[in-house]
Amino acid sequence: MSDPDRYSKAESGGCVWEETDIFTQSRDRYETEDTAAIAHLETLRDLAEQGGIPHDQYEAPKGKNSLINRSPKPWVGHLESDGPEDHDGTYRQYRLYFGEAPTSCRSLLAALIEFKHTRWSERKRKTSQTKHIATAMSAIVRWCKREQCDFRVVEK
Repeated sequence: MSDPDRYSKAESGGCVWEETDIFTQSRDRYETEDTAAIAHLETLRDLAEQGGIPHDQYEAPKGKNSLINRSPKPWVGHLESDGPEDHDGTYRQYRLYFGEAPTSCRSLLAALIEFKHTRWSERKRKTSQTKHIATAMSAIVRWCKREQCDFRVVEK
């Protein structure tokens, strides 16, 4: 693999999930709106704890080449789950944003669940996703500061 940032330890399995407060709040909110989509994200989390998540089941790194101005920039990946189709054939694309922290353990940090809607314009989808990634990065930094541990950063 040419770009080491594309790999997550979630692929190898045996991971333990930690959760930020904002993740718990967002999961609880969306779980009442779309039980099946959130259950799918939870199944993917289970895979990371067991034998591992296939590489095509997550995307990483997110925000590496964006306008998010943060240094150091936390490494962020996301798991994805599509919601049910609306009457017009569009749907929500839920994303569970996660980091890797602390780096000394096989720990993954669930940072945030958010969505973008296929009905939205390309510009709105990109703007929303950038905002969500920035929020996830901030949640990772806050959690690690509170827990006094480090987090994986994006390679230059």
